[in-house]
Amino acid sequence: MQSIRDYQVKVFRVFDRWGNSLLERTDVHTNNPEDGWNGNYKDRPILPGVYLWKADIVNKAGKIVSKQGEVNLFLETNTY
Repeated sequence: MQSIRDYQVKVFRVFDRWGNSLLERTDVHTNNPEDGWNGNYKDRPILPGVYLWKADIVNKAGKIVSKQGEVNLFLETNTY
């Protein structure tokens, strides 16, 4: 989760295209790589594709704002 400044994230979730939950993290922060998603499910890499995310973020005024979007997961290939 990247942002211009650090925000507290109450809940961060990632879903597959059928709505199955792949990840849920609570009380994390943006811009902290350990709090984000590494593209794994149950410690195993998942297939490339489009996945959905939702987050409840505490804004500068202290109010919780819900955001959502998509992330494209690509297969890493080495072409040396």
